[in-house]
Amino acid sequence: MTPILATDRLSRSFGGLRAVNEVTFSLAPGARQALIGPNGAGKTTFVNILTGVIAPSFGSIRLAGEDITRLSRHQRVRRGMVRTFQVNQLFPDLTPLESVLLAIFERDGKAANLRRPAWREEAAAEEAAAILARLKLADVMDLPTAEIAYGKRRQLEIAVALACRPKLLLLDEPAAGVPDGERQDIMAAIAALPRDVAVLLIEHDMDLVFRFAERIAVLVGGTLLVEDVPERVAADPRVREAYLGESLDGRAA
Repeated sequence: MTPILATDRLSRSFGGLRAVNEVTFSLAPGARQALIGPNGAGKTTFVNILTGVIAPSFGSIRLAGEDITRLSRHQRVRRGMVRTFQVNQLFPDLTPLESVLLAIFERDGKAANLRRPAWREEAAAEEAAAILARLKLADVMDLPTAEIAYGKRRQLEIAVALACRPKLLLLDEPAAGVPDGERQDIMAAIAALPRDVAVLLIEHDMDLVFRFAERIAVLVGGTLLVEDVPERVAADPRVREAYLGESLDGRAA
């Protein structure tokens, strides 16, 4: 089976610093995988390379078998690689319904010719409402985004990403800054994503990682240290050393 994502010796240097060091990595279609590592491990740089924010120094990236190494961010989204960010990227004055509709129209190549009244196109509005309902946002879909709870905004980011019909969804710390009571809603929404979408979760919260991921990849110093099932990753002495004894599985290390 062709991996949904495959990198070959992917690397990036900044001057004399090798931030990502020859990472060869693959992700199966429908995967539920996490990418973890201590601070400074190179996770953000790696994801930025995957999504076209920065170019690799060398190495390659393939999405569903197609080489996308030199494609723009926009072209990668068109081919099914979609990302959320650590810092909220939403338009505060738009409603959730409008935000998801905008993503749908952008996906379909119609966004450049739209004015707000046209956004209520029936088929698109029905699709947007269904996505928002899946993310438990139906009750706030007509409120300005600035007025809804922060946890709901994080869920809205996932809804906007789903409107792009991704093959691969990269979730960059989706629960960062979210109160405990709302974190469970976010993780439940992620767990309920359809299996035709592969998910790579970049996250510091080990409790969330070990409850979500079926496999875990660990970056340390820009190098892929290990990639395995959660139980083996948690027991790996190299991983425990990298985390300086921190709990990796919800128990004391």
